[in-house]
Amino acid sequence: YSEKRGISTQHLKVRPKYNSVDLTQVELTTNTNAGSNKENPLRRYLFASKSGGDNVSVITYTEGMKRARERQNIYQFKEVADTFKLVFVVPSGYGSRYITVDPSSVLSLQE
Repeated sequence: YSEKRGISTQHLKVRPKYNSVDLTQVELTTNTNAGSNKENPLRRYLFASKSGGDNVSVITYTEGMKRARERQNIYQFKEVADTFKLVFVVPSGYGSRYITVDPSSVLSLQE
């Protein structure tokens, strides 16, 4: 109980801050040595380059960490004004299919 504000701290929840995230703590790559983040190929690639992209195999978990599967992620990153690197990640195959419509088959709204 905080006497200054009259607020019970038991009801307050600490929210995680994502100001600085190490990508190797979020993504589990398949070809790393157990417990060795320094040998992580994703980490090495991000530190060595200012911008670029790479395909990396990662392990994802489902059903409350009961099942695991391997998938390919596509990483694109760019350094922002010598401050941090912005990383964009999508699963492999994402956006590879497009729907096209023949304009003559679409009904006109003006008719």
